[in-house]
Amino acid sequence: LLDDPVCLYVAQIHEEVLENHEEAIRVFKQVLSVDEADRVSLDQLERLYVRLARWSDLKNVYSKKAELAQTPSEKKQMLFVLGQVYDRELNDPERAIETYTSIMDLDPDDYDAAQALDRLYQQTQRWYDLLAVLERQTELAPNPGEVVSLKFRVGELWREHLKDLTRAVEAYRGVLQMDPTHEPTLRALEALMAGRDEPVLAATVLEPIYESAG
Repeated sequence: LLDDPVCLYVAQIHEEVLENHEEAIRVFKQVLSVDEADRVSLDQLERLYVRLARWSDLKNVYSKKAELAQTPSEKKQMLFVLGQVYDRELNDPERAIETYTSIMDLDPDDYDAAQALDRLYQQTQRWYDLLAVLERQTELAPNPGEVVSLKFRVGELWREHLKDLTRAVEAYRGVLQMDPTHEPTLRALEALMAGRDEPVLAATVLEPIYESAG
């Protein structure tokens, strides 16, 4: 088999002079059939697959790069782009979820991966998984304002999708402990107080808020 510099030159001739992308790809795949860890060939295939929008082939390159990564940071980087390919280009949310979950397994504090899972769990209506990742985000959020918004979403999730109003009210209580003026939470509790299911519990949360506000 020709060595790497010669293969690269041959592939460049096929791609740039002969405009034969398939033959260039074939050359790099031939190198990988002998040395599956050849980084030059993997990089060149990545570039060609992106250029040709061959996303299914590209995901295999990113999977191999993640497998070959020598540091957790490099592995996370490859898994992120792999997750984006599954999510945005292949419309495969389940595989995207698997990929971002792998990132969280590597680094439980990765807020970007948690946010990606947040969106994907909403998209796939995996409510209990969404609950878990929302609660994780409240621990990772960089500022109190985001924590308040996340806690409110936990309450909304319990109320709208998981149908547990007691837990919803407790989540709303946690929001008001951080921000007694949070309007969406106050409106949600007022709606519950006006309803039939948990009006007393909602009122017990609102009462001290109203009293302190005069």
